[in-house]
Amino acid sequence: MNEKIIMNNFSISSSEEDASLFGPKEDLVILDLGPAFLTGPTHHSFEMAKKYREVTLYLIEPHPNFARFCKEQAEGYENIIVIQKAISDYNGTAQLKECNNSECSSILDVDIDKIKKFGWPQPQWLELSEKIFDVEVCRLDKIIEEYEIKQIDHIKIDIQGEDLKALQSAGRHLDIIKKGVLESSIEEERSLYKGQHTQKECVDFLESKGFKITDIEPNDSIGVEVNIHFEKL
Repeated sequence: MNEKIIMNNFSISSSEEDASLFGPKEDLVILDLGPAFLTGPTHHSFEMAKKYREVTLYLIEPHPNFARFCKEQAEGYENIIVIQKAISDYNGTAQLKECNNSECSSILDVDIDKIKKFGWPQPQWLELSEKIFDVEVCRLDKIIEEYEIKQIDHIKIDIQGEDLKALQSAGRHLDIIKKGVLESSIEEERSLYKGQHTQKECVDFLESKGFKITDIEPNDSIGVEVNIHFEKL
């Protein structure tokens, strides 16, 4: 195909107006951790992978209902690979605890006491349903090696508190990541999940590994979480 590919920068905001560009290139590899129902920035990468076979998209999702939906939507596209696993800093198994808002489900425990204290505007979202799923957990470096991934042009991580652990688990393969975005709490006192990393911890790690922070944007109206955009220097 001679047509050049222009890639959206995957701002967590799905607004087309604030999209910046990677620039034209071919053979793009995108990792999406936590695609859920393929909305927001995931929708842009998914539609691009459907249009351009030079784009390889990995959708990594532990929730069985979301993973099933992704597989159904990706049927017939060999360049869209759905992996039903949770990503963290270890290999093993865990319990995925489903919240009333399924997209808030996590292998971490919701920090109910903190949520009540700082006044999260949608506390019912984070209330646990009666569903608990046993899921496989693996490190990102294991995925990279198993699928022989040689480059990652963009990685989006939105996995409910485990974002930094997932990125750290790329290990020696961090060098193949060019750009990305992850979610974090602004501070430990206002985290939604027990053990969730803070903005400072994420920024310190990224900068220590040779990444530049290109944007930090709020993810809610009361200053609880942010999306941290980064790229390799």
